[in-house]
Amino acid sequence: MECGRPLSRIPCLVLLQLLILGSAAAGVSTADDYDEDVSESIQFNYAWWGQLNLSQGQNVHVSLSALGGLVDFYFLDASGFTEFEYALGHQLRSGFHYYTELSEKDAPSIDKAASIQKDDTYYVVVANFQNVNTVSITGRITATSDGISDSYLVILIEILFAVIVVAVVTLLWKKRKGV
Repeated sequence: MECGRPLSRIPCLVLLQLLILGSAAAGVSTADDYDEDVSESIQFNYAWWGQLNLSQGQNVHVSLSALGGLVDFYFLDASGFTEFEYALGHQLRSGFHYYTELSEKDAPSIDKAASIQKDDTYYVVVANFQNVNTVSITGRITATSDGISDSYLVILIEILFAVIVVAVVTLLWKKRKGV
């Protein structure tokens, strides 16, 4: 295809737009739903955690109970979890940040839900810092997506733009040829 004359550049622009659209679609990853039943035992000064790869807009629900005493329930992003690991290694109960809307300290259970605000790796942590006896935890952690994600909206807008470009090119082509 020759791209030298002004009107002959239009098919090149359409081809370029379709290539951009294809690469954008190939780069989109959707958030997976997460559903885990939890049944674990935690010794004194130890913790259990579950890892979740979540996207903005996903709804997380943490419903866990501890049998045998009070524990700390934390919901952390990747950087908070790194801080938590350091604190745990030094037997500290503070010095890390966590999401209070999905956390409880010194509690027998947690049943909270919230919407994720940014794409990240998250951790649900249950720490036994209070009980010299082993504590058993049971429950469920879920994460679900509602509706269309932002990345899909971008793709839909790009598709609409590509359709408009193709329609305009077709009209110009027909007008040029006198059809």
